[in-house]
Amino acid sequence: MNDHPAIIFAAAMICIYGLFSKAADRSPVTAPILFVAVGILIGPVGFDLFNMEAHGELVHILTEITLILILFVDAPTINLASLIKGRVIPMRLSKVTNAFSPSSC
Repeated sequence: MNDHPAIIFAAAMICIYGLFSKAADRSPVTAPILFVAVGILIGPVGFDLFNMEAHGELVHILTEITLILILFVDAPTINLASLIKGRVIPMRLSKVTNAFSPSSC
């Protein structure tokens, strides 16, 4: 299977978002929302532009890169004082996600 078009498309999306990221800062639409929406549009639910296996190596790599980008882009925007003050919700979310993580099974 030739995955090069999907890799090129993902790289182009990141570059395009980088070009307009300053304008996107004023928008209520965040980078993760935009990338998920584009993923839905080009995936099997939308226009089905790329035929990729759900368990393929490329999907795994793209998922890890996306997670890294989301975590490192959004982490500096966290207000630490309000996070400590309202820490109950993140702690609950952490407990739920840890229960469903593959390492806990």
